[in-house]
Amino acid sequence: MGIDYEALPLTYCARRGIHTVAQADVAHLPFRDESFDIVLATDLLEHLADDAAAIPELVRVLRPDGYLIISVPAMKHLWTGHDVALGHYRRYARRGVVDLLRVAGLRVTRSTYAVSLLYPAKLLAKVIGPLVFRGKPESHTFLRLPQIVNSFLIRLMRFEAWLLRRVNLPFGTSVFCVARKEKKI
Repeated sequence: MGIDYEALPLTYCARRGIHTVAQADVAHLPFRDESFDIVLATDLLEHLADDAAAIPELVRVLRPDGYLIISVPAMKHLWTGHDVALGHYRRYARRGVVDLLRVAGLRVTRSTYAVSLLYPAKLLAKVIGPLVFRGKPESHTFLRLPQIVNSFLIRLMRFEAWLLRRVNLPFGTSVFCVARKEKKI
């Protein structure tokens, strides 16, 4: 089951024959308590003014022994106008995400930075972006890359995915956490 706050993404889903979606606010999910074994919140929390208030609702719909999987943008120093254009309130440190999950009563089983191999490129883009995109709204800074560059970046991310199966990474442009809701005894 998928949810989105906006109606437009749901129309795209409907066009593709995906009907297991609903329009909802993450702070008021339209599901019974303990409905799901896994709750996936990818690139969600940074869009919420009160991210800490959303976590208990995600935990509420999670079954005991279920997992909450979260990804969010990382590193405050990478903040740009693009974050503003995307409606972000913040970027995160890994420790901050872990603390949010623990305060909600979850046991964090994995936390790591990700998209680490592209971190230098993101940092460079932050520095030179204002020069390259002068006068353009940050929401329109999508670059079409040559196929050879795109193929290289895909291979780089596949290598990082392989690496992440073995180790946690110490920095990156995203934070990734897996947390478990313990059974009450």
